[in-house]
Amino acid sequence: IDSVLVSKEAIGLDNLMAFYDLPQTAKELEFCTEARRFIGLPFLPYQVSASPTLQAQFADLQQGFTLTCPGFYAPQGRRLRLATQPEDILGRYRAFRYEDKRFTNFEMETSAYYAFGRLLQHEVLSLTLILANRATGEFTKNASKPMEALIQLAIQRLTS
Repeated sequence: IDSVLVSKEAIGLDNLMAFYDLPQTAKELEFCTEARRFIGLPFLPYQVSASPTLQAQFADLQQGFTLTCPGFYAPQGRRLRLATQPEDILGRYRAFRYEDKRFTNFEMETSAYYAFGRLLQHEVLSLTLILANRATGEFTKNASKPMEALIQLAIQRLTS
């Protein structure tokens, strides 16, 4: 909680890239196929990486693999009087392993940023402030101080 995570890679559970021609490597497609099978998804997600150039500027920080969910409720395991498909999706996210990869966090934007970065040949990197651990029920007490520190760190490193 209140730590910074650099998203080296992201997997998108949204359908955004169905509307674009996102090139995927054989390894990325293999990973996505296994994630689809293990999690029980009715569609094939997509995988993209951050800019290696920008990653190098933050190499001393915790590195992770971000799961990008297309919504705040069921895709993130929240139930509001409706059953979710597949059941226990949070447990599946936590249990998924492929080679040396596991999901370190989830949110709603990173895979789209990385995909557009790849398509437009832009340098893109996502820095995430971890605000909660849903598995343990632990939540930040006050995000403003660590968020301000993260903003200052990013500005300092990107402008030096």
